[in-house]
Amino acid sequence: MSFIDIPDNIFESYISPYLLMIDICRISQVSKICNHFGNLNNIWKNFYLYTIHIKWKINDDSIHIGGPVSSGIQYLKTKKCNAYDPINNFIKHTSYYNDYNNFKQHMKQYGQDGYCIHIIPKDPFNCISYPSIYNGKLNCNCYPKNFIPPNWSNIRQSNEPIELIGHNMGVKNGKKKLKKITKEAWIYYNQMNGYSEKNLCQNPKHYIIDTLDKPETYMKSDNYKKIVMKKLATKEKKKITPYNQEIKKLNRQIADANKKLDELNLKKNEVLSKRLKHEHLIQKLLQ
Repeated sequence: MSFIDIPDNIFESYISPYLLMIDICRISQVSKICNHFGNLNNIWKNFYLYTIHIKWKINDDSIHIGGPVSSGIQYLKTKKCNAYDPINNFIKHTSYYNDYNNFKQHMKQYGQDGYCIHIIPKDPFNCISYPSIYNGKLNCNCYPKNFIPPNWSNIRQSNEPIELIGHNMGVKNGKKKLKKITKEAWIYYNQMNGYSEKNLCQNPKHYIIDTLDKPETYMKSDNYKKIVMKKLATKEKKKITPYNQEIKKLNRQIADANKKLDELNLKKNEVLSKRLKHEHLIQKLLQ
């Protein structure tokens, strides 16, 4: 059996899940048959779904990695095994893919190639680099939109610190208590709203997308490739904005420099004119 004998549904279900968008684009350039595979609408539907991360559904097995200010993914290596590497598929559609590959290369460099690697799910309270307490509430960028965290002033006992400032034992115990009660309130909030009690954060963008459930409702189209390309073009246009601002800044600096240059040339001409008068006088004196 050659490549052209592969049925569309086999390519879609068993081959394309292991390919990135750039791989599909490269395949489509090989021949007319490959171009057919590279333009299958169901394949591009999957790529489209990756562009609507916010609509994916969180389940109890989803891997939480934190928000945009998170310190990144943490990995855990275990004993050597020959099992298929699941993380490769988990994060191949995310910005963490290169980071993971670099981690694998680092392990290989120190003779640890072949170890099983697992992503360590991140506690929502630890997903920011420096968790802090502001106005008596524990800061966290993973809170649900309408969730109001408990205030320390409402839960503290008379023998506990008024403010959780400093590093003494009373403050440390107070912070632990505030975190515990905040987590309990968060779990209760999720229970009342039908959310996961294991994965408290309800922002899909804070999770590895391939560990989420695909959205049940999304836009229907006969040409998902065109939609994806438009989304990619829009994303690239946003990247151009800083360059446009820099160009405007440089143009202003060039205009200021040209203005200064014109002023210097005018001043130079005035100086040359004065010098010429003296040269004419010297010629007349020497006649």
